[in-house]
Amino acid sequence: MMDLSRRKKYGGNALTTIQVGMLFVIAALVMFIAPYVRDISGALLSKTSIRPEYALLSRSALVERLAKAEQELAKIHYQSLLYSNLVAEYSSLEHAYTKQNVGSFAAARVIAAPPQTQYDSLTINAGGAQGVRVGDRVTVERFIVGAVTAASRSSSKVELFSNPDKTTDVTIGSRSIKTVVTGEGAGSMSASVPESAGVKVGDAVVDTASGLVLGIVQTVTAEQSSVSSHLGISLPVSWQNTRFVDLSHREL
Repeated sequence: MMDLSRRKKYGGNALTTIQVGMLFVIAALVMFIAPYVRDISGALLSKTSIRPEYALLSRSALVERLAKAEQELAKIHYQSLLYSNLVAEYSSLEHAYTKQNVGSFAAARVIAAPPQTQYDSLTINAGGAQGVRVGDRVTVERFIVGAVTAASRSSSKVELFSNPDKTTDVTIGSRSIKTVVTGEGAGSMSASVPESAGVKVGDAVVDTASGLVLGIVQTVTAEQSSVSSHLGISLPVSWQNTRFVDLSHREL
């Protein structure tokens, strides 16, 4: 009886030892293969992110395609540089041509514009030290946009024709209809002409004093109980995008 009980006791302990040993073996296997499982799953995930046309290509084919793509990118970059140089050259030639044709004596950079400045006005980086004086006309490209109303030593204030309530004598259209435009703000002006004048959208509005275009007719609306038409006029250039202006001593 003692031998039987002793066998059961040691047999049970032996079984328990075997089970514990198997658990250690399984744990070791799990720890051993875990990094490989992560690598395999990572490779599968990365493969799913590759575009289908590249997934089956060999390494050498991928390298060749990458080299071609880099060559194309370099070509595009070179063409972009050429285009930028051509634009800069054209702008400088156009600026020189404009100055010659409108009799400008100086060019200035716009350093402040609405809404940084009051109403429709600009601040430029040229003043008395550069020969600027009150009354000098201000042009952009071949268009007149306003006049200098104040000048310090190194800067000046330019009032645009669209400044609220500013009035300017003009002629409009192919028939040179004489009228007065009034500034409305935000780059807009208005005027009134007889309906029979035949003014239409797109007609140029010319400053009488300088003979330069100061606006373009945008709308023509018949006024009620009147034989006149109301004109909506805008500046010929966008002052929001204006970076440089030319100045002339010719009085407005």
